[in-house]
Amino acid sequence: YEITTRLVGSEMCIRDSPSAVFLELAADGFDAVGAPGCAAAVRSVLTASSEEERAELHADFLEQAEVEQPLEKCVEYIRDNPDEFLDEGILGR
Repeated sequence: YEITTRLVGSEMCIRDSPSAVFLELAADGFDAVGAPGCAAAVRSVLTASSEEERAELHADFLEQAEVEQPLEKCVEYIRDNPDEFLDEGILGR
């Protein structure tokens, strides 16, 4: 897992960039699969004002990802909710 500190350049604020939309979507996804700590860490990047702060938040995210295992939760979510991801024709319905 990685939250890159170079999403928009070192001097530009992430919350004012197109990357902010991606970060919000990613955070929403983490919330949806049950990884609220990861979601909070991603959202925190939106208000980070320096490369150092973003690096600290990246470390926080990695810690949360180790605890919450969002990739495994994502796989579980997809398996538990296949209708959200497959067209009806694929399932033979």
